[in-house]
Amino acid sequence: MNRLILFCALASLTASYAAPPVVSNLHAAQRAGTKLVDITYDVADPDSGSLTVQVEISANSGVTYDLPVKSLSGAVGPGVAPGTGRVLTWDAGKDWNGNWSPTCKARLWVHDGSTPVPPLGMVYVPNGTFVMGYVDATSIGGQVELTKGYFMDRTETSGQSWTEVKNWALAHGYNFGFPGAFVGPNHPVQTVRWSEVVKWCNARSEKEGLNPCYYTDAAKSQ
Repeated sequence: MNRLILFCALASLTASYAAPPVVSNLHAAQRAGTKLVDITYDVADPDSGSLTVQVEISANSGVTYDLPVKSLSGAVGPGVAPGTGRVLTWDAGKDWNGNWSPTCKARLWVHDGSTPVPPLGMVYVPNGTFVMGYVDATSIGGQVELTKGYFMDRTETSGQSWTEVKNWALAHGYNFGFPGAFVGPNHPVQTVRWSEVVKWCNARSEKEGLNPCYYTDAAKSQ
């Protein structure tokens, strides 16, 4: 019999200009005799009556959160009302059948709508101005203005992620002059040029069914 052993440590995060949602009483357990994992939690938010809840699950004690988590039901996704005893269920039998890990962790992200909800693994960077550069008693950085907000990965690009997208890109007409280097699959990739990174970003967009956005001419022909 295939078994999923899940030890969950859950956390919440929200990018908000107002009071953020507060999550408490988090608990996760596999439903006896099934491959369903029930996650219960309380969530309070004085500023919003409708929240968006996202879930990530790790099989390696939180080093990476890359398990497929698509079969979800209950108090998850958009339109979740604040309150106590909220329950969401992950159907691990559909998404991760035949697998188990004694070091699983789940992570819960809750957003209150004050900023756009980012894709999992990313954060929203709002537009505005900020000072960038070294700052001390005699030197200050330059002011940078962002005219539009955008999404950014929470962490540096790992060697594993770089390799997966690069291999997909090579099979779909891309070429790379610099293969990239990294200490291990979960370490940041380095020894790459800006032009290689731009191609990698375009390839990642295409791989995920999105439109590439970096071109060298206005006609977007290259």
